[in-house]
Amino acid sequence: AAVRVGCAIQPGHRGRGFHVTGTAGTIGAAMGVAAVLGCDAQQMKGALAAAVTSMAGVLEIQEDGSQLKPYNAAKAAITGLAAGYQSRTGFCGPDDILCGKRGLLCLTDKVDDSCLTDPLSAPFQIEGIYRKPYASCRHTHAPIDAALRIRERAYTAAELDEILVYTHKMAINGHDHVRIQGATSAQMSIPFSVA
Repeated sequence: AAVRVGCAIQPGHRGRGFHVTGTAGTIGAAMGVAAVLGCDAQQMKGALAAAVTSMAGVLEIQEDGSQLKPYNAAKAAITGLAAGYQSRTGFCGPDDILCGKRGLLCLTDKVDDSCLTDPLSAPFQIEGIYRKPYASCRHTHAPIDAALRIRERAYTAAELDEILVYTHKMAINGHDHVRIQGATSAQMSIPFSVA
């Protein structure tokens, strides 16, 4: 559920400043809890509505040495748990919390409906999720891989004048800083990660 919603609303959701771990992650946690509780379809719909109305997470948390990025994930888990249990109370949500005129999809500028409406094309979207090999933001991973390949070629520092990293705009914004303000800031910096 989290992956399908995330795919449907990205990259516009991120472009508007939202952290999909905190937003779609809440939905995934709620749906998981409701499924474990054995909720019926109506209760699942209620859990989804509670999750969407409760979700939060903005990307400003990656600025100025902030250490709140993991908080978005933790908050999604806690809020999703509450939303999942709320489903058992019988409270119902709106008919269409996702696509309604003021539903979740208004938090992006472009929606890929196929991620939500075509379950047969890829029933288990989670199988397409990557694993993070490095303890840093995912936008640093490709540059780290490239730096490791350079190192494997046995170049010495004297042989290199500079290393230029070319990447996409989304990876640059918030990840190009060289003034490191602690461990979290280092994890978010492509220059630090490459160095």
